Amino acid sequence: MVAVAAPEAPSLNGGALKISLAVLSDITAAQSSHGLKHADHLRYRRYCTRRLSRLRSATNTSNKHPGHHHRYHACPITVEKILSNERSLQIPLVLAEREWAFAMDVKREQAAGPSRTRRTILAKLSRAVHHAEHFAALCRQVADDSTVLEAEAYAKTMIAALALEREQWATALHAYESATKIYTGMAGMRAGTAAASLFEKRLEDVAQGIRFCKYNLARSSGQTDETLLQGLREDASASQDLLSDKIETALSEARKRAALSFGDVTWCGVTIPLRAERVREAVLMASEESKLFSQKSAGVDAYDKLFLKYNDAVKVVSDELAQFRSSSAAADDRIEELEHLIAYLTFSRLQHTISRNLLLVQSYKSKRSSKPEDFVRLFDNLIANMNDVLALKGVENDAQVAGDSESRRKLFRAHRCYHLAQCYQAAHMQKEAAALYDRVAVHAKALSGKYGEEAQAVVNESKGLKCRAVAEAYIRETELANRVKDMSISEKGAYVSTKRMIDHLDACESFAPSADSNRVICDMPPALEAIPCKPVLFDLAIDGIRFPGDVPRPEQADTQADKVVSDSSQGGLSSFSAMTSTRLGRWWSGKG
Repeated sequence: MVAVAAPEAPSLNGGALKISLAVLSDITAAQSSHGLKHADHLRYRRYCTRRLSRLRSATNTSNKHPGHHHRYHACPITVEKILSNERSLQIPLVLAEREWAFAMDVKREQAAGPSRTRRTILAKLSRAVHHAEHFAALCRQVADDSTVLEAEAYAKTMIAALALEREQWATALHAYESATKIYTGMAGMRAGTAAASLFEKRLEDVAQGIRFCKYNLARSSGQTDETLLQGLREDASASQDLLSDKIETALSEARKRAALSFGDVTWCGVTIPLRAERVREAVLMASEESKLFSQKSAGVDAYDKLFLKYNDAVKVVSDELAQFRSSSAAADDRIEELEHLIAYLTFSRLQHTISRNLLLVQSYKSKRSSKPEDFVRLFDNLIANMNDVLALKGVENDAQVAGDSESRRKLFRAHRCYHLAQCYQAAHMQKEAAALYDRVAVHAKALSGKYGEEAQAVVNESKGLKCRAVAEAYIRETELANRVKDMSISEKGAYVSTKRMIDHLDACESFAPSADSNRVICDMPPALEAIPCKPVLFDLAIDGIRFPGDVPRPEQADTQADKVVSDSSQGGLSSFSAMTSTRLGRWWSGKG
């Protein structure tokens, strides 16, 4: 642990005044609660503006002119104002946070498009450094030792952020190292408390900045290490937006430089040139991700990112192949190169897939709740992976790759038979289990070398389990034979037919219950008998029958129609004459 000596603060009011302020805790809580958890710097900047307005109103330090509110009136924060109200000390801290959030917001807009200039970012970061240094100077006069140390570390991180944007690596490294020294001492002093975790988290962020500065200093001297950048990108947190952007920019530049020298790959005895620039970059990104993955011990979940890189590379090469095939100047050798390149990338992805499945097998072996069916499913996947490897273009031309893949497939088949036999043995199917244990030896007998020891171990285990399965099958057959041997049809429990009185009504026999238990009156409940059901008849002819009473004769129909017409005409005239006899009717007819 590094011991940190705090600067001596002059005593005020006889040493009675010592303001205590948890700088890092307050900043972290405000950032996580007001937008920075989702990288929303605009929301955080607006929050700082509102908080600053509340602080100035509460401490009577407004920048508005007393007589003209629309005019700006400078009201600097001094020691006297802090003595009158301790909350005045928070104003320069909030000002620094607001300027920093403004710079990060502008940087995000600049990444989306050239809407702002880089000068705005530098100006805002410079203002943030000015307010942070002012805050640290005030703390040295009125605050306690812990607050002074936190204020000094905060100012150093702001100075480092400005130096990073200006690409002044030595200045940023010095500032980060000073902040590391302070935060290490604070974490040691508050070990075992909730505040210690905050200091440790900030130390991790500062350590990433230190490594990035060292990388750029080494790069300026002609030494580069892209693996260091990959590690920095993996560890970069969301709170270090400026550092994350710098890392991504440097990583993309390093990839472009490496892609120029990354000319070809060799697989299965075939040298594949990488002619297109985007193909080179895609293959290089997949190769770098594979190297970085092999250097660290990762779990099953870490394979997903690696598979994404390989899938992207395969997609880029496939698009290049489709575009080249559609062109009129397509050459067979160029098409064959791209097909071999796709096979190479697919082979590399399948190798990592097999490693992940083997890691799953080991994890299932450590679980007490695992079942043989789980291992059968995993080894089915492994066998399918090896079939895909053997089906790739160019594998048949390389005896080493083909032989190794075939040996691994036989080994996986032996493992699958072993666990499948355990499934049958658990289901009390001993003969099938013994046959599968014999099959394990058939798959493993031709294996030698690095796979021979593992195959022999599986065969030895299967031999012991086979003997057990055969013994259990023999015992089961013996018990079954003894049971059949002791059975007899003349036993008391043998089947005897029952005689019913209802079936022998013509015979004079006694069916009393005490006479014979096999002679009964009838079965209770009685058995069901099949009886014929009533047939269903559909009378379809009735719809076509016309009865004589419903239809009138033709001469009667004509006479009735004439009568109806005469009645209707007479009724209309009588009603019209009745209507004209009234006053309204005479007016309507023109007679009144």
